[in-house]
Amino acid sequence: MLQQPGVRGCAVVPCEIAGNAEPVCVVLFSGDDAALQTAVRNANQSLTEYQHIRRTLRWPEVELPYTSAGKLLRRKIKDWACATLQNRPTGLNQQSDALISLIAEITCIEGIQGGDALRLSEDLYLDSLGRVQLASAIEQRLGVELGEDRIASMATLGDLRKALAERETPINPQAINPQPVNISSANSQSVSSSIVAIESPPSTHLPLAESHTYPNWPSFWPVQLLRTATLEAVVRPMIGVLLGPRVIPSNQPIPTDPLLIIANHVTMLDGPMVLYALPARLRQHIAVAMSGEVLLDLRLGRRQGSTLRNLLAPAGYWLITALFNVFPLPRLQGFRRSFARAGQALDQGESVLIFPEGTRSHSEQMAPFRPGIGLLAVQSRVPVLPIALIGLATLRPGIRNWLRTGRIEIRIGDPITMPEGSTPADWTTKLESEMQKLRT
Repeated sequence: MLQQPGVRGCAVVPCEIAGNAEPVCVVLFSGDDAALQTAVRNANQSLTEYQHIRRTLRWPEVELPYTSAGKLLRRKIKDWACATLQNRPTGLNQQSDALISLIAEITCIEGIQGGDALRLSEDLYLDSLGRVQLASAIEQRLGVELGEDRIASMATLGDLRKALAERETPINPQAINPQPVNISSANSQSVSSSIVAIESPPSTHLPLAESHTYPNWPSFWPVQLLRTATLEAVVRPMIGVLLGPRVIPSNQPIPTDPLLIIANHVTMLDGPMVLYALPARLRQHIAVAMSGEVLLDLRLGRRQGSTLRNLLAPAGYWLITALFNVFPLPRLQGFRRSFARAGQALDQGESVLIFPEGTRSHSEQMAPFRPGIGLLAVQSRVPVLPIALIGLATLRPGIRNWLRTGRIEIRIGDPITMPEGSTPADWTTKLESEMQKLRT
């Protein structure tokens, strides 16, 4: 951020927002608000997805505060930033603005304030899952159809209002709102076909060479055999011997049918840790949703920090896809294809592992769940198994600090179901609440 024009200083501090600790970037900036937003967008282009700046405040004084010894007074900056966010008056009447009401319902953010300059991703937390859910809600309640590519390209609330003002062709809401399908029913249609019913044509917003891919070869039996052998003979023994996590089993029997499995996200080892704790019948038949942007960078050999790492990245993509059966879950577009891939996995008897926070928290404080997890739960109609990873954030860098510390726990919760008619927002709230209980 300091390399952007007009930025004379910045500090990132944690603030509690809606019950969760979130990073806030406080910037000493020379320029207007539009220039500041441009600087933030430019800075985010050089950062990986989980490092993106999402909340920015302009420092009101001519200099950031320092001690007489030249040390930055982060506490003073934090106190000001948190007070500014918590005491900010509500600028929009949600009751009189249907669009704001829909967004608030999906993201669970109360008191949305601002104007048409509000950014959909950074200010309103609408990732690709949330945008698909918003598009479906707009189609149902406002009778206006917004294609996935179009809504993915929108940057601000003003862009969305402009699209709605153009009044695209109204449609029948029932035509795009298929009933969720229970895969345990022998006479029901498949999950993937239910998802395909709401799927738009493949995204063309990205250049063809940069499109997210969903290969079928990880399901071929030689690859499955290699994956099982590696998991049982290499991955699980290494985790057990080197890290020695304590596994706390569920109080209830785990269903034998496919599940959605959710876990909090702290480190790059979270996926293998979850597989380590699961029964063999689950861990050997699982598909893992991974950041689409991270997988795309690996496959194209870019943004890895050095030329050598860029050269090795494509090999890493093929290896991680083969050994962990990962598929992309993008943040900004292409989610419906990812959703269909999850449904296909469930149809094939595989469970699906997803990290609902959408990013690594890097702390014991769990980040808010992205709203799309509720949509996935509603459409798949399978039980959701929560797994809490405890003690990873307290470990210092360095392999010696990770060796059998005795502080790592993997807690498997009870399978979660919801009453018929529960909304995606109900599911998101329930899953986040149950995960918080499991972590305490």
